[in-house]
Amino acid sequence: MVEKVRKLIRENCIDEVIEFLKELEESEYDKVIIELIDDLQNTNESDIRNTVAIVLCELSCNDAVVPLVNLISDPRYKNNRGTLVYALEKLDSSKFIVDLFPLLYEGNFEVRMNLYTLVEEKIKEMAQEDVDKCIDILNHQIDEAEISLKMLYDAAEEIFGLHYDEDNSKFIKRLR
Repeated sequence: MVEKVRKLIRENCIDEVIEFLKELEESEYDKVIIELIDDLQNTNESDIRNTVAIVLCELSCNDAVVPLVNLISDPRYKNNRGTLVYALEKLDSSKFIVDLFPLLYEGNFEVRMNLYTLVEEKIKEMAQEDVDKCIDILNHQIDEAEISLKMLYDAAEEIFGLHYDEDNSKFIKRLR
């Protein structure tokens, strides 16, 4: 039974896995879910990990939340987090948003967009204290970004002698 599920996962047959699992009796289902969560945490293959994450998401398997958050937080998976973040959307993951929030500005594009969507979906479920922490993080990052942006503008103008053309929203060489 578990091997059949693993075979379908290797073939990326998500719908077939879900249908197969829904037909199992509860005790068999629970055993397979335990194995899938173990596979999620221990596989070295990102395709397998991502497929398992999506299956667990589609099954609304909240037992997968902590393992997913741990994987997302693990620096070894820095370049393979997007699907894992996506998988949290249908799960009870609101209390972990604060921990993942820095990925909104540190992650790659896919991670940032998936986390943005996750926050958007879960904000109403978040504790006010966590929302306030996210706001503090946002304000800090905006301050840091403004400092960086000012340095870039200064470098463009002072070091490279460029002029900001507001009509084109870019720096151009100054006419001499």
